[in-house]
This record gives sequence, structure tokens and C-alpha cells, in this order.
Amino acid sequence: MALTDIKALIPNDVSSSSEKFSTSIKIHKEIRLVREILGLSIDENHEKVIQEISFYSREWLIGEALALGGSIELIDPELRAELAKRAQAGKNLYLG
Repeated sequence: MALTDIKALIPNDVSSSSEKFSTSIKIHKEIRLVREILGLSIDENHEKVIQEISFYSREWLIGEALALGGSIELIDPELRAELAKRAQAGKNLYLG
């Protein structure tokens, strides 16, 4: 069964590891909010900033990207694909 076929999302199912990952994101808007949520130290006066971030859980990063709406863009193609699947699953949950 594909994730896009799932009609419900499991709440708070965020796995974590001791391995630290990093990726690049592009910040489009809400720089202060993004900075606070992701723990970044960047200047609020920059728009469309590309920033390297560190994280321990892909699920956490995908969830935060979804919660931030269009404020950030994931650069990594695998993370983008995973984000798209999770967004589609959420859409299926609400729109059937």
C-alpha cells in the first residue's frame, strides 16, 4: 500500500536516531518563525535564504516543513518526494 493510499496519518509517530543529518532549505517567508522553529541563526532581513540545517529525524523535518506551509522549500529531491507523499496523504485524509 502506498502512502498516498492511506486515509489516516499516525499522530506523533516520529522516529529519532542518534545519527545527525543535514540538508539545505530555501526560506521564502516568515524568516523569524522559521528561525525559531528550526533553531537557526540567520538575519531576518534576507529573503529567499538558502540555509544548511541539521536534524535527527526525517519525519520531524517533513512534519515541520508541512507545518510551515510555503515558508520553506526542501532542496533535497528525496526529502521533497517524501514531503509530497505526506502532503497527499493529508489531503486524502480530509478530502477522501
